[in-house]
Formats: sequence, structure tokens, C-alpha cells
Amino acid sequence: MPNVKKLNLRSNTCRNQGAEALGEFLKTNTTLTSLNLNSNRLGPSGIRVVSRALSTEGSTPAGAAGLLASLRRALEARSPTDLPGHRA
Repeated sequence: MPNVKKLNLRSNTCRNQGAEALGEFLKTNTTLTSLNLNSNRLGPSGIRVVSRALSTEGSTPAGAAGLLASLRRALEARSPTDLPGHRA
């Protein structure tokens, strides 16, 4: 998906397997500025996958900071030690 700027995955019942596919896309995408994952069923492992993909150097620069912060808050509510970059 070259040059994707907006990706709306709202209410797609995206689960952990879908998050893995999305994570692979996010690792290489540099144009995405908007990603909507509202009303999906991402569990902690799916959130980790997307969060780690956004933390990958060279991934989506423009929209990553806000989304990564939201994902971190969601995951932190479940297990703060699973966050990328967590220091024990």
C-alpha cells in the first residue's frame, strides 16, 4: 500500500491476527498520518504489535506520536511492563 495517508479500520472487529498484519504494514509505511482503530477488538498482544511497529525507526513519522501515546495508555492499563522501551 504505497503512499497511504489515511487508514480507517474502525469497527472491523480487528483482533490480534489483524494487528500483526497491520504491524507489518506500519513498519515500512512513511506516509500515514491518520489511523483509526476505534471499536476493534485488539487485545494486549495486538496493541503491543502495533505499538512496536510504530516504534520502529523509519515507520510512519507524521501520525505515529499521537497513536503510539494512545496505544501506550491502553496497554499500560493492562500491563506496563509490556510497553516498548519499558525499563524495569
